[in-house]
Amino acid sequence: MREVKKILYTYSRPSPFVGLKGKENAKISTRSYYQAKRELFPSLDVCFINRFEDICNEEIEKRKRFPPSGRELVRKISLPAGMEIKFFVQPQVRCSYESVLNSLEETLTDLMNDALDGYFPEYIKIYSGEPYIALDVLLFRIAKRKIEKYSREEISKIIKIEPEDKLFSDTNNKKKKRLILPYEFTTEGKEKINLEFLDDETFRKAIENEDYNEELQLSGIEYLRATEFKGSVELATCIPFEEEVKRVSKERKTSWIEIEDLLFYVPRIIREVTKYGEIYKKLFSTDKKSPGEFYILMMDEKEYEDIKKGFEDRIKKRAGSIYIPIEVVINKIKEYRESDEFKTRVEQYREIIPTMIF
Repeated sequence: MREVKKILYTYSRPSPFVGLKGKENAKISTRSYYQAKRELFPSLDVCFINRFEDICNEEIEKRKRFPPSGRELVRKISLPAGMEIKFFVQPQVRCSYESVLNSLEETLTDLMNDALDGYFPEYIKIYSGEPYIALDVLLFRIAKRKIEKYSREEISKIIKIEPEDKLFSDTNNKKKKRLILPYEFTTEGKEKINLEFLDDETFRKAIENEDYNEELQLSGIEYLRATEFKGSVELATCIPFEEEVKRVSKERKTSWIEIEDLLFYVPRIIREVTKYGEIYKKLFSTDKKSPGEFYILMMDEKEYEDIKKGFEDRIKKRAGSIYIPIEVVINKIKEYRESDEFKTRVEQYREIIPTMIF
């Protein structure tokens, strides 16, 4: 390897969580958590994990085709022992269904009021003084345009460490998979680890230039070792500590917990979330496999007879089109927006912050 500027970082493994009962156990657990959160993780992120991902993502920005047609492999770094780090870009469409429903309600209200004043387009009809709208126009023109207006395409970057089936294993935490590297690279069971840091200039050259393959491999290996080390400390030290502190916070009904000479802020947020996407699909979906209520009124399938019966005295069929009162559509949106069926209670915790008491 050519002469490059390298810095050797040595990290000590914090003790695993041993509970909060008893002065000695509480001291070990809190000190280890503080060491991990305030000292170890910030250094690993800045010097190895986030740094590697950020510089690689900059290179991805230069290489990717825009927009990709689907998930697209942009870069692959091959490492010893058959390991690979792959960088993908993938388009994602995000839609604000809350905005869609609010806009739909506003548009329909304007159409209804205009119709009552005698001003309405050909897809609006008046029956017994009540404005009706053609279902095909409602679903395939108005609702579709609202979706297009309030949707945006984003390009997400995905980093995958492979082969997943050999490098990752399940843990007691269902949301966490554990990275375990081959024997010659693993940090498992080591109380201290050394990681080699390349200067930014060399690392960028390694990302951009195939002649720097050895430096690139070193950076990739140290990225994996830092990621593995951080993950094992999270599972052994941080996650069980946070679960216990959350339990104590609930029990004491306070967000501030003092343990030994550390003060912990446990920000618990409970909020009610309305599932606007589910409301939209329940009413306006034109997917034949999962049709919305208004689309069902246009279908011939007998399996939806119960839903059709709920509307049969309100719809009108004229010249091959089906019409429904605009007010019925507006009221359905309001009904489902207020319904407990489309609400869920979400409990979230923000980052638990340890602060030294002086």
